[in-house]
Amino acid sequence: MMISSKPAERPFLDHDQIEDLWGNIYVVVGNLHPPNAVVAYLKYVPTTTPTYWRRGRTFYKRVIRNYGVRNVKDSIRNAQCTIRDPVLGSDVPVVRSNHIYRVYLPEVRLNEIIRRANDKLEVKVVEFVEFLRKCANICTYNLGIDGSILPGIHNPDVSDIDILVYGCKESIDVVEGLASTVERRADAALLRRLERQSRIYGIPKEVLYEMQPPHRYIRIDGTEVNISFISGVSERYGSRIYRPVALVEARLILRGGECTALFYPSKASVDRVVDLRIAGSNKTIKRDLVKYVVSYEGIFSYLLYLGGEVLVKGVLEEVIPGGYYIVLIGAYENPGYVIPSLRRPPHSS
Repeated sequence: MMISSKPAERPFLDHDQIEDLWGNIYVVVGNLHPPNAVVAYLKYVPTTTPTYWRRGRTFYKRVIRNYGVRNVKDSIRNAQCTIRDPVLGSDVPVVRSNHIYRVYLPEVRLNEIIRRANDKLEVKVVEFVEFLRKCANICTYNLGIDGSILPGIHNPDVSDIDILVYGCKESIDVVEGLASTVERRADAALLRRLERQSRIYGIPKEVLYEMQPPHRYIRIDGTEVNISFISGVSERYGSRIYRPVALVEARLILRGGECTALFYPSKASVDRVVDLRIAGSNKTIKRDLVKYVVSYEGIFSYLLYLGGEVLVKGVLEEVIPGGYYIVLIGAYENPGYVIPSLRRPPHSS
């Protein structure tokens, strides 16, 4: 397998992977990164104990067992460097630039697999890419491969397939194409996942089922396929600063149909604030200054994409410059939620 190197003109993008000088493998988070570091979380570490994941004679242990901002942060608490980011106003996990040994680019790796598939899982990747090309009329150069296949440590018998879609129009085409093609089924594996997500987020599994997107948990010959969406646009670090104001609960009407809701972090425009309750603050907020809902919890991205009336609980943040506000979902201390407004709020968050 060719090791992908990052061209100078190619910034770090969400879901790229990094290997450090000690062989640890990280997943890049988002497209906004501080100077001399990359925001990324530790996913695999080398081990002498046999595991599912292997490259050559080196086995890898998975650090992250369950996703969600709180679970990821708890898992890497004592295993990875974190910094207080003055732009985001929160602690973030990073890899220092001088500690990076290799960079794995999803689009380069997928091109390698298309040219030559070396095992049965990579053959399935090629088959699924062809399926996507037909149902969404998408070019392969707008696609990439993620997960354990990207650094070549996958197990052909048990590993999943994680496909990446780059670009705004391309992401919407894939979502809409799959929505009209893939039938959503409540099989045993999905029900187990909903039970687990319900425990993590405190949201009833019936509500979570309604929020399941058509591009998650597809199966091809028994192998699970997940699809994530990547913006090719990188914001200049420091062009906006986010300042937490207070906890907030709100009933909002979201615009819907925006590709930014599919990217990470998800971002949805607020068309109207129906109700706004600010906790523990004397600050008066004009409702029309609440412009966006931003979620670092990917589980809510499809609901944000669908739009309409929702209930949200999160952190109200002021954006400087701009003088407007966002509701942030997925803060470590106050993760919050987004649910359809006809539902009662979760018992916990």
